[in-house]
Amino acid sequence: MLRRYTFWLWAAVVFLFLTAIFHSLSFVVTPDLNNETERQIHELITTYRADMGAGFNRSFSDLFVALSSCFTFICLLAGSITAYLLRKKVSVDILKGITLITLIVFGCPFCSDVLLYLSAADHLHRSDLRDSRSRICDVEV
Repeated sequence: MLRRYTFWLWAAVVFLFLTAIFHSLSFVVTPDLNNETERQIHELITTYRADMGAGFNRSFSDLFVALSSCFTFICLLAGSITAYLLRKKVSVDILKGITLITLIVFGCPFCSDVLLYLSAADHLHRSDLRDSRSRICDVEV
């Protein structure tokens, strides 16, 4: 039974490593700032240090880099563990358990991201409609 699924597990390993590589590219690429507003936002994100209590003063860029690097390392960890277990030809039960844990670990953030992105996109869409109606009718909505 394991022979049927090894291709897909190896494909998952490859995609986990590719995701880690592409995600880590954001650490070496500088953003392309096209106008003054983008420059201002970028400067605030990288230089403004909010007092978050308990002596914790970090910029939002510091927080973003920390979370982003964690995602890269989690992808590398999951890919390495799966590849190691496949090379050692462990029992099907152990591989099923590790695959289930990996699905839960990556599935929960995926679901929350989808919900947050869809709600943000829906909010932006509604505000765009509200703005266009107010411009057309010249009334305040």
